[in-house]
Amino acid sequence: MKRKLDALKDDLSWFVDQREHFMLVLDCTDMEVAYVFKVFQIVEGEHVGDVFMLFANEATDADGYVGAIVENVEVQIAGANALRAEDGLEPWPALPEMCRDRRYPASDRLKAVITYLKARLPEGDHHLVVALLPTKMTDRAGYASAIQGLIPRHGLQPWMPNVRVLVRDDRNRPFLIPNLQRETLDLLLFYDRLDLSTDAMTQALVDDAIDPAVPEPERMAAMVQLAALDYSYRRYDQAYAKWSLLFGYYQRMQQPPMQALALNGAADVLRAVGKLPEAKVKYQQGLALAQSLEALPIALVLLMGIGEVCLRLNQWAEAEGYLNLADQIATKTLQTTAKCDILERHGIALRALGRVADAQKKWRACVDLSREFQHHERAESVLGHLIALFREAQMRDEVRKHEQELELVRHEHQLRDHSREAAR
Repeated sequence: MKRKLDALKDDLSWFVDQREHFMLVLDCTDMEVAYVFKVFQIVEGEHVGDVFMLFANEATDADGYVGAIVENVEVQIAGANALRAEDGLEPWPALPEMCRDRRYPASDRLKAVITYLKARLPEGDHHLVVALLPTKMTDRAGYASAIQGLIPRHGLQPWMPNVRVLVRDDRNRPFLIPNLQRETLDLLLFYDRLDLSTDAMTQALVDDAIDPAVPEPERMAAMVQLAALDYSYRRYDQAYAKWSLLFGYYQRMQQPPMQALALNGAADVLRAVGKLPEAKVKYQQGLALAQSLEALPIALVLLMGIGEVCLRLNQWAEAEGYLNLADQIATKTLQTTAKCDILERHGIALRALGRVADAQKKWRACVDLSREFQHHERAESVLGHLIALFREAQMRDEVRKHEQELELVRHEHQLRDHSREAAR
């Protein structure tokens, strides 16, 4: 795996530095693009003075996709201006009005955003590297329309020098590369050497983990991913053995966050095989080690795990306490999917404790947040809790209102699924 990612890093670094090509089209799956993000961040760290912008938002319709990018950039402008004010510097101007105006074609609005960002480059020979790499290709036609104006069909345009753009195709259902290969575009390159399929990655991980020539930290990093794979394929004995080995290694290296991660992995295995008290102990041991700021994501996962174990053990007060902490961390780290899951489980604990009004508030917040971010399955599940709650209280009007909302959410869910299927 390390060899594959090192090769990708070298190729991306070369693309940033070269001067003959404007766009690189990556051929990858939704799963593989996550590894591209990590490599992109490494390349960014090696190119001091260059500006890297990664946009990983889901590829919806063209206007929605570009709108999400505009919102992202506006947030970053606000953050940059706050720092500039502290340094006594003039603030950056706002994005051009057309960037937000949907009367303009989405591709023109996206080009205007990139042109604005290029104008913010520091003086000297620096590059702007824009990665338009959606985590999900929900609307292929919409994504293709959004980037259409960036494809260098008419040679080098005035806004293109010192700009590098990365876009992606979907290897499972190609929609960009087959068409672009029929054109002769000197400023465009294709990258089709990224084979990170499950079989290929698993073999690469095994190779790294057992290769004595690979430094021990890298072998252990490969072991972490192999342990996760074992767990996902229900090879619980193998997964537990690997997490135990990893805990010992990271304990020896005095790396508490990674020790916490290993304990979480072991606890997940114990929970999966029904050893709930033992799992609870492992989660608690992990929490004791996940105290630093950098360990917040691990602490969140541990809190969710121990909260679920406490629910299954009918330890309602403990579950409520752990899930309340998890809710706070999910809010702080902007983990909306996790927050929706936590709100549902938190509500269950509160209801079991007799705090019905608090449970209702949690579930209502969960429904609203889930609908906002299209987590329809979670919204449907929680509306079921609310309907049962109101039916028990014989609040017929509330039951009827929430049943109607449930039908509406189911309809939204179907529309989303149909839209995604059509995009494929």
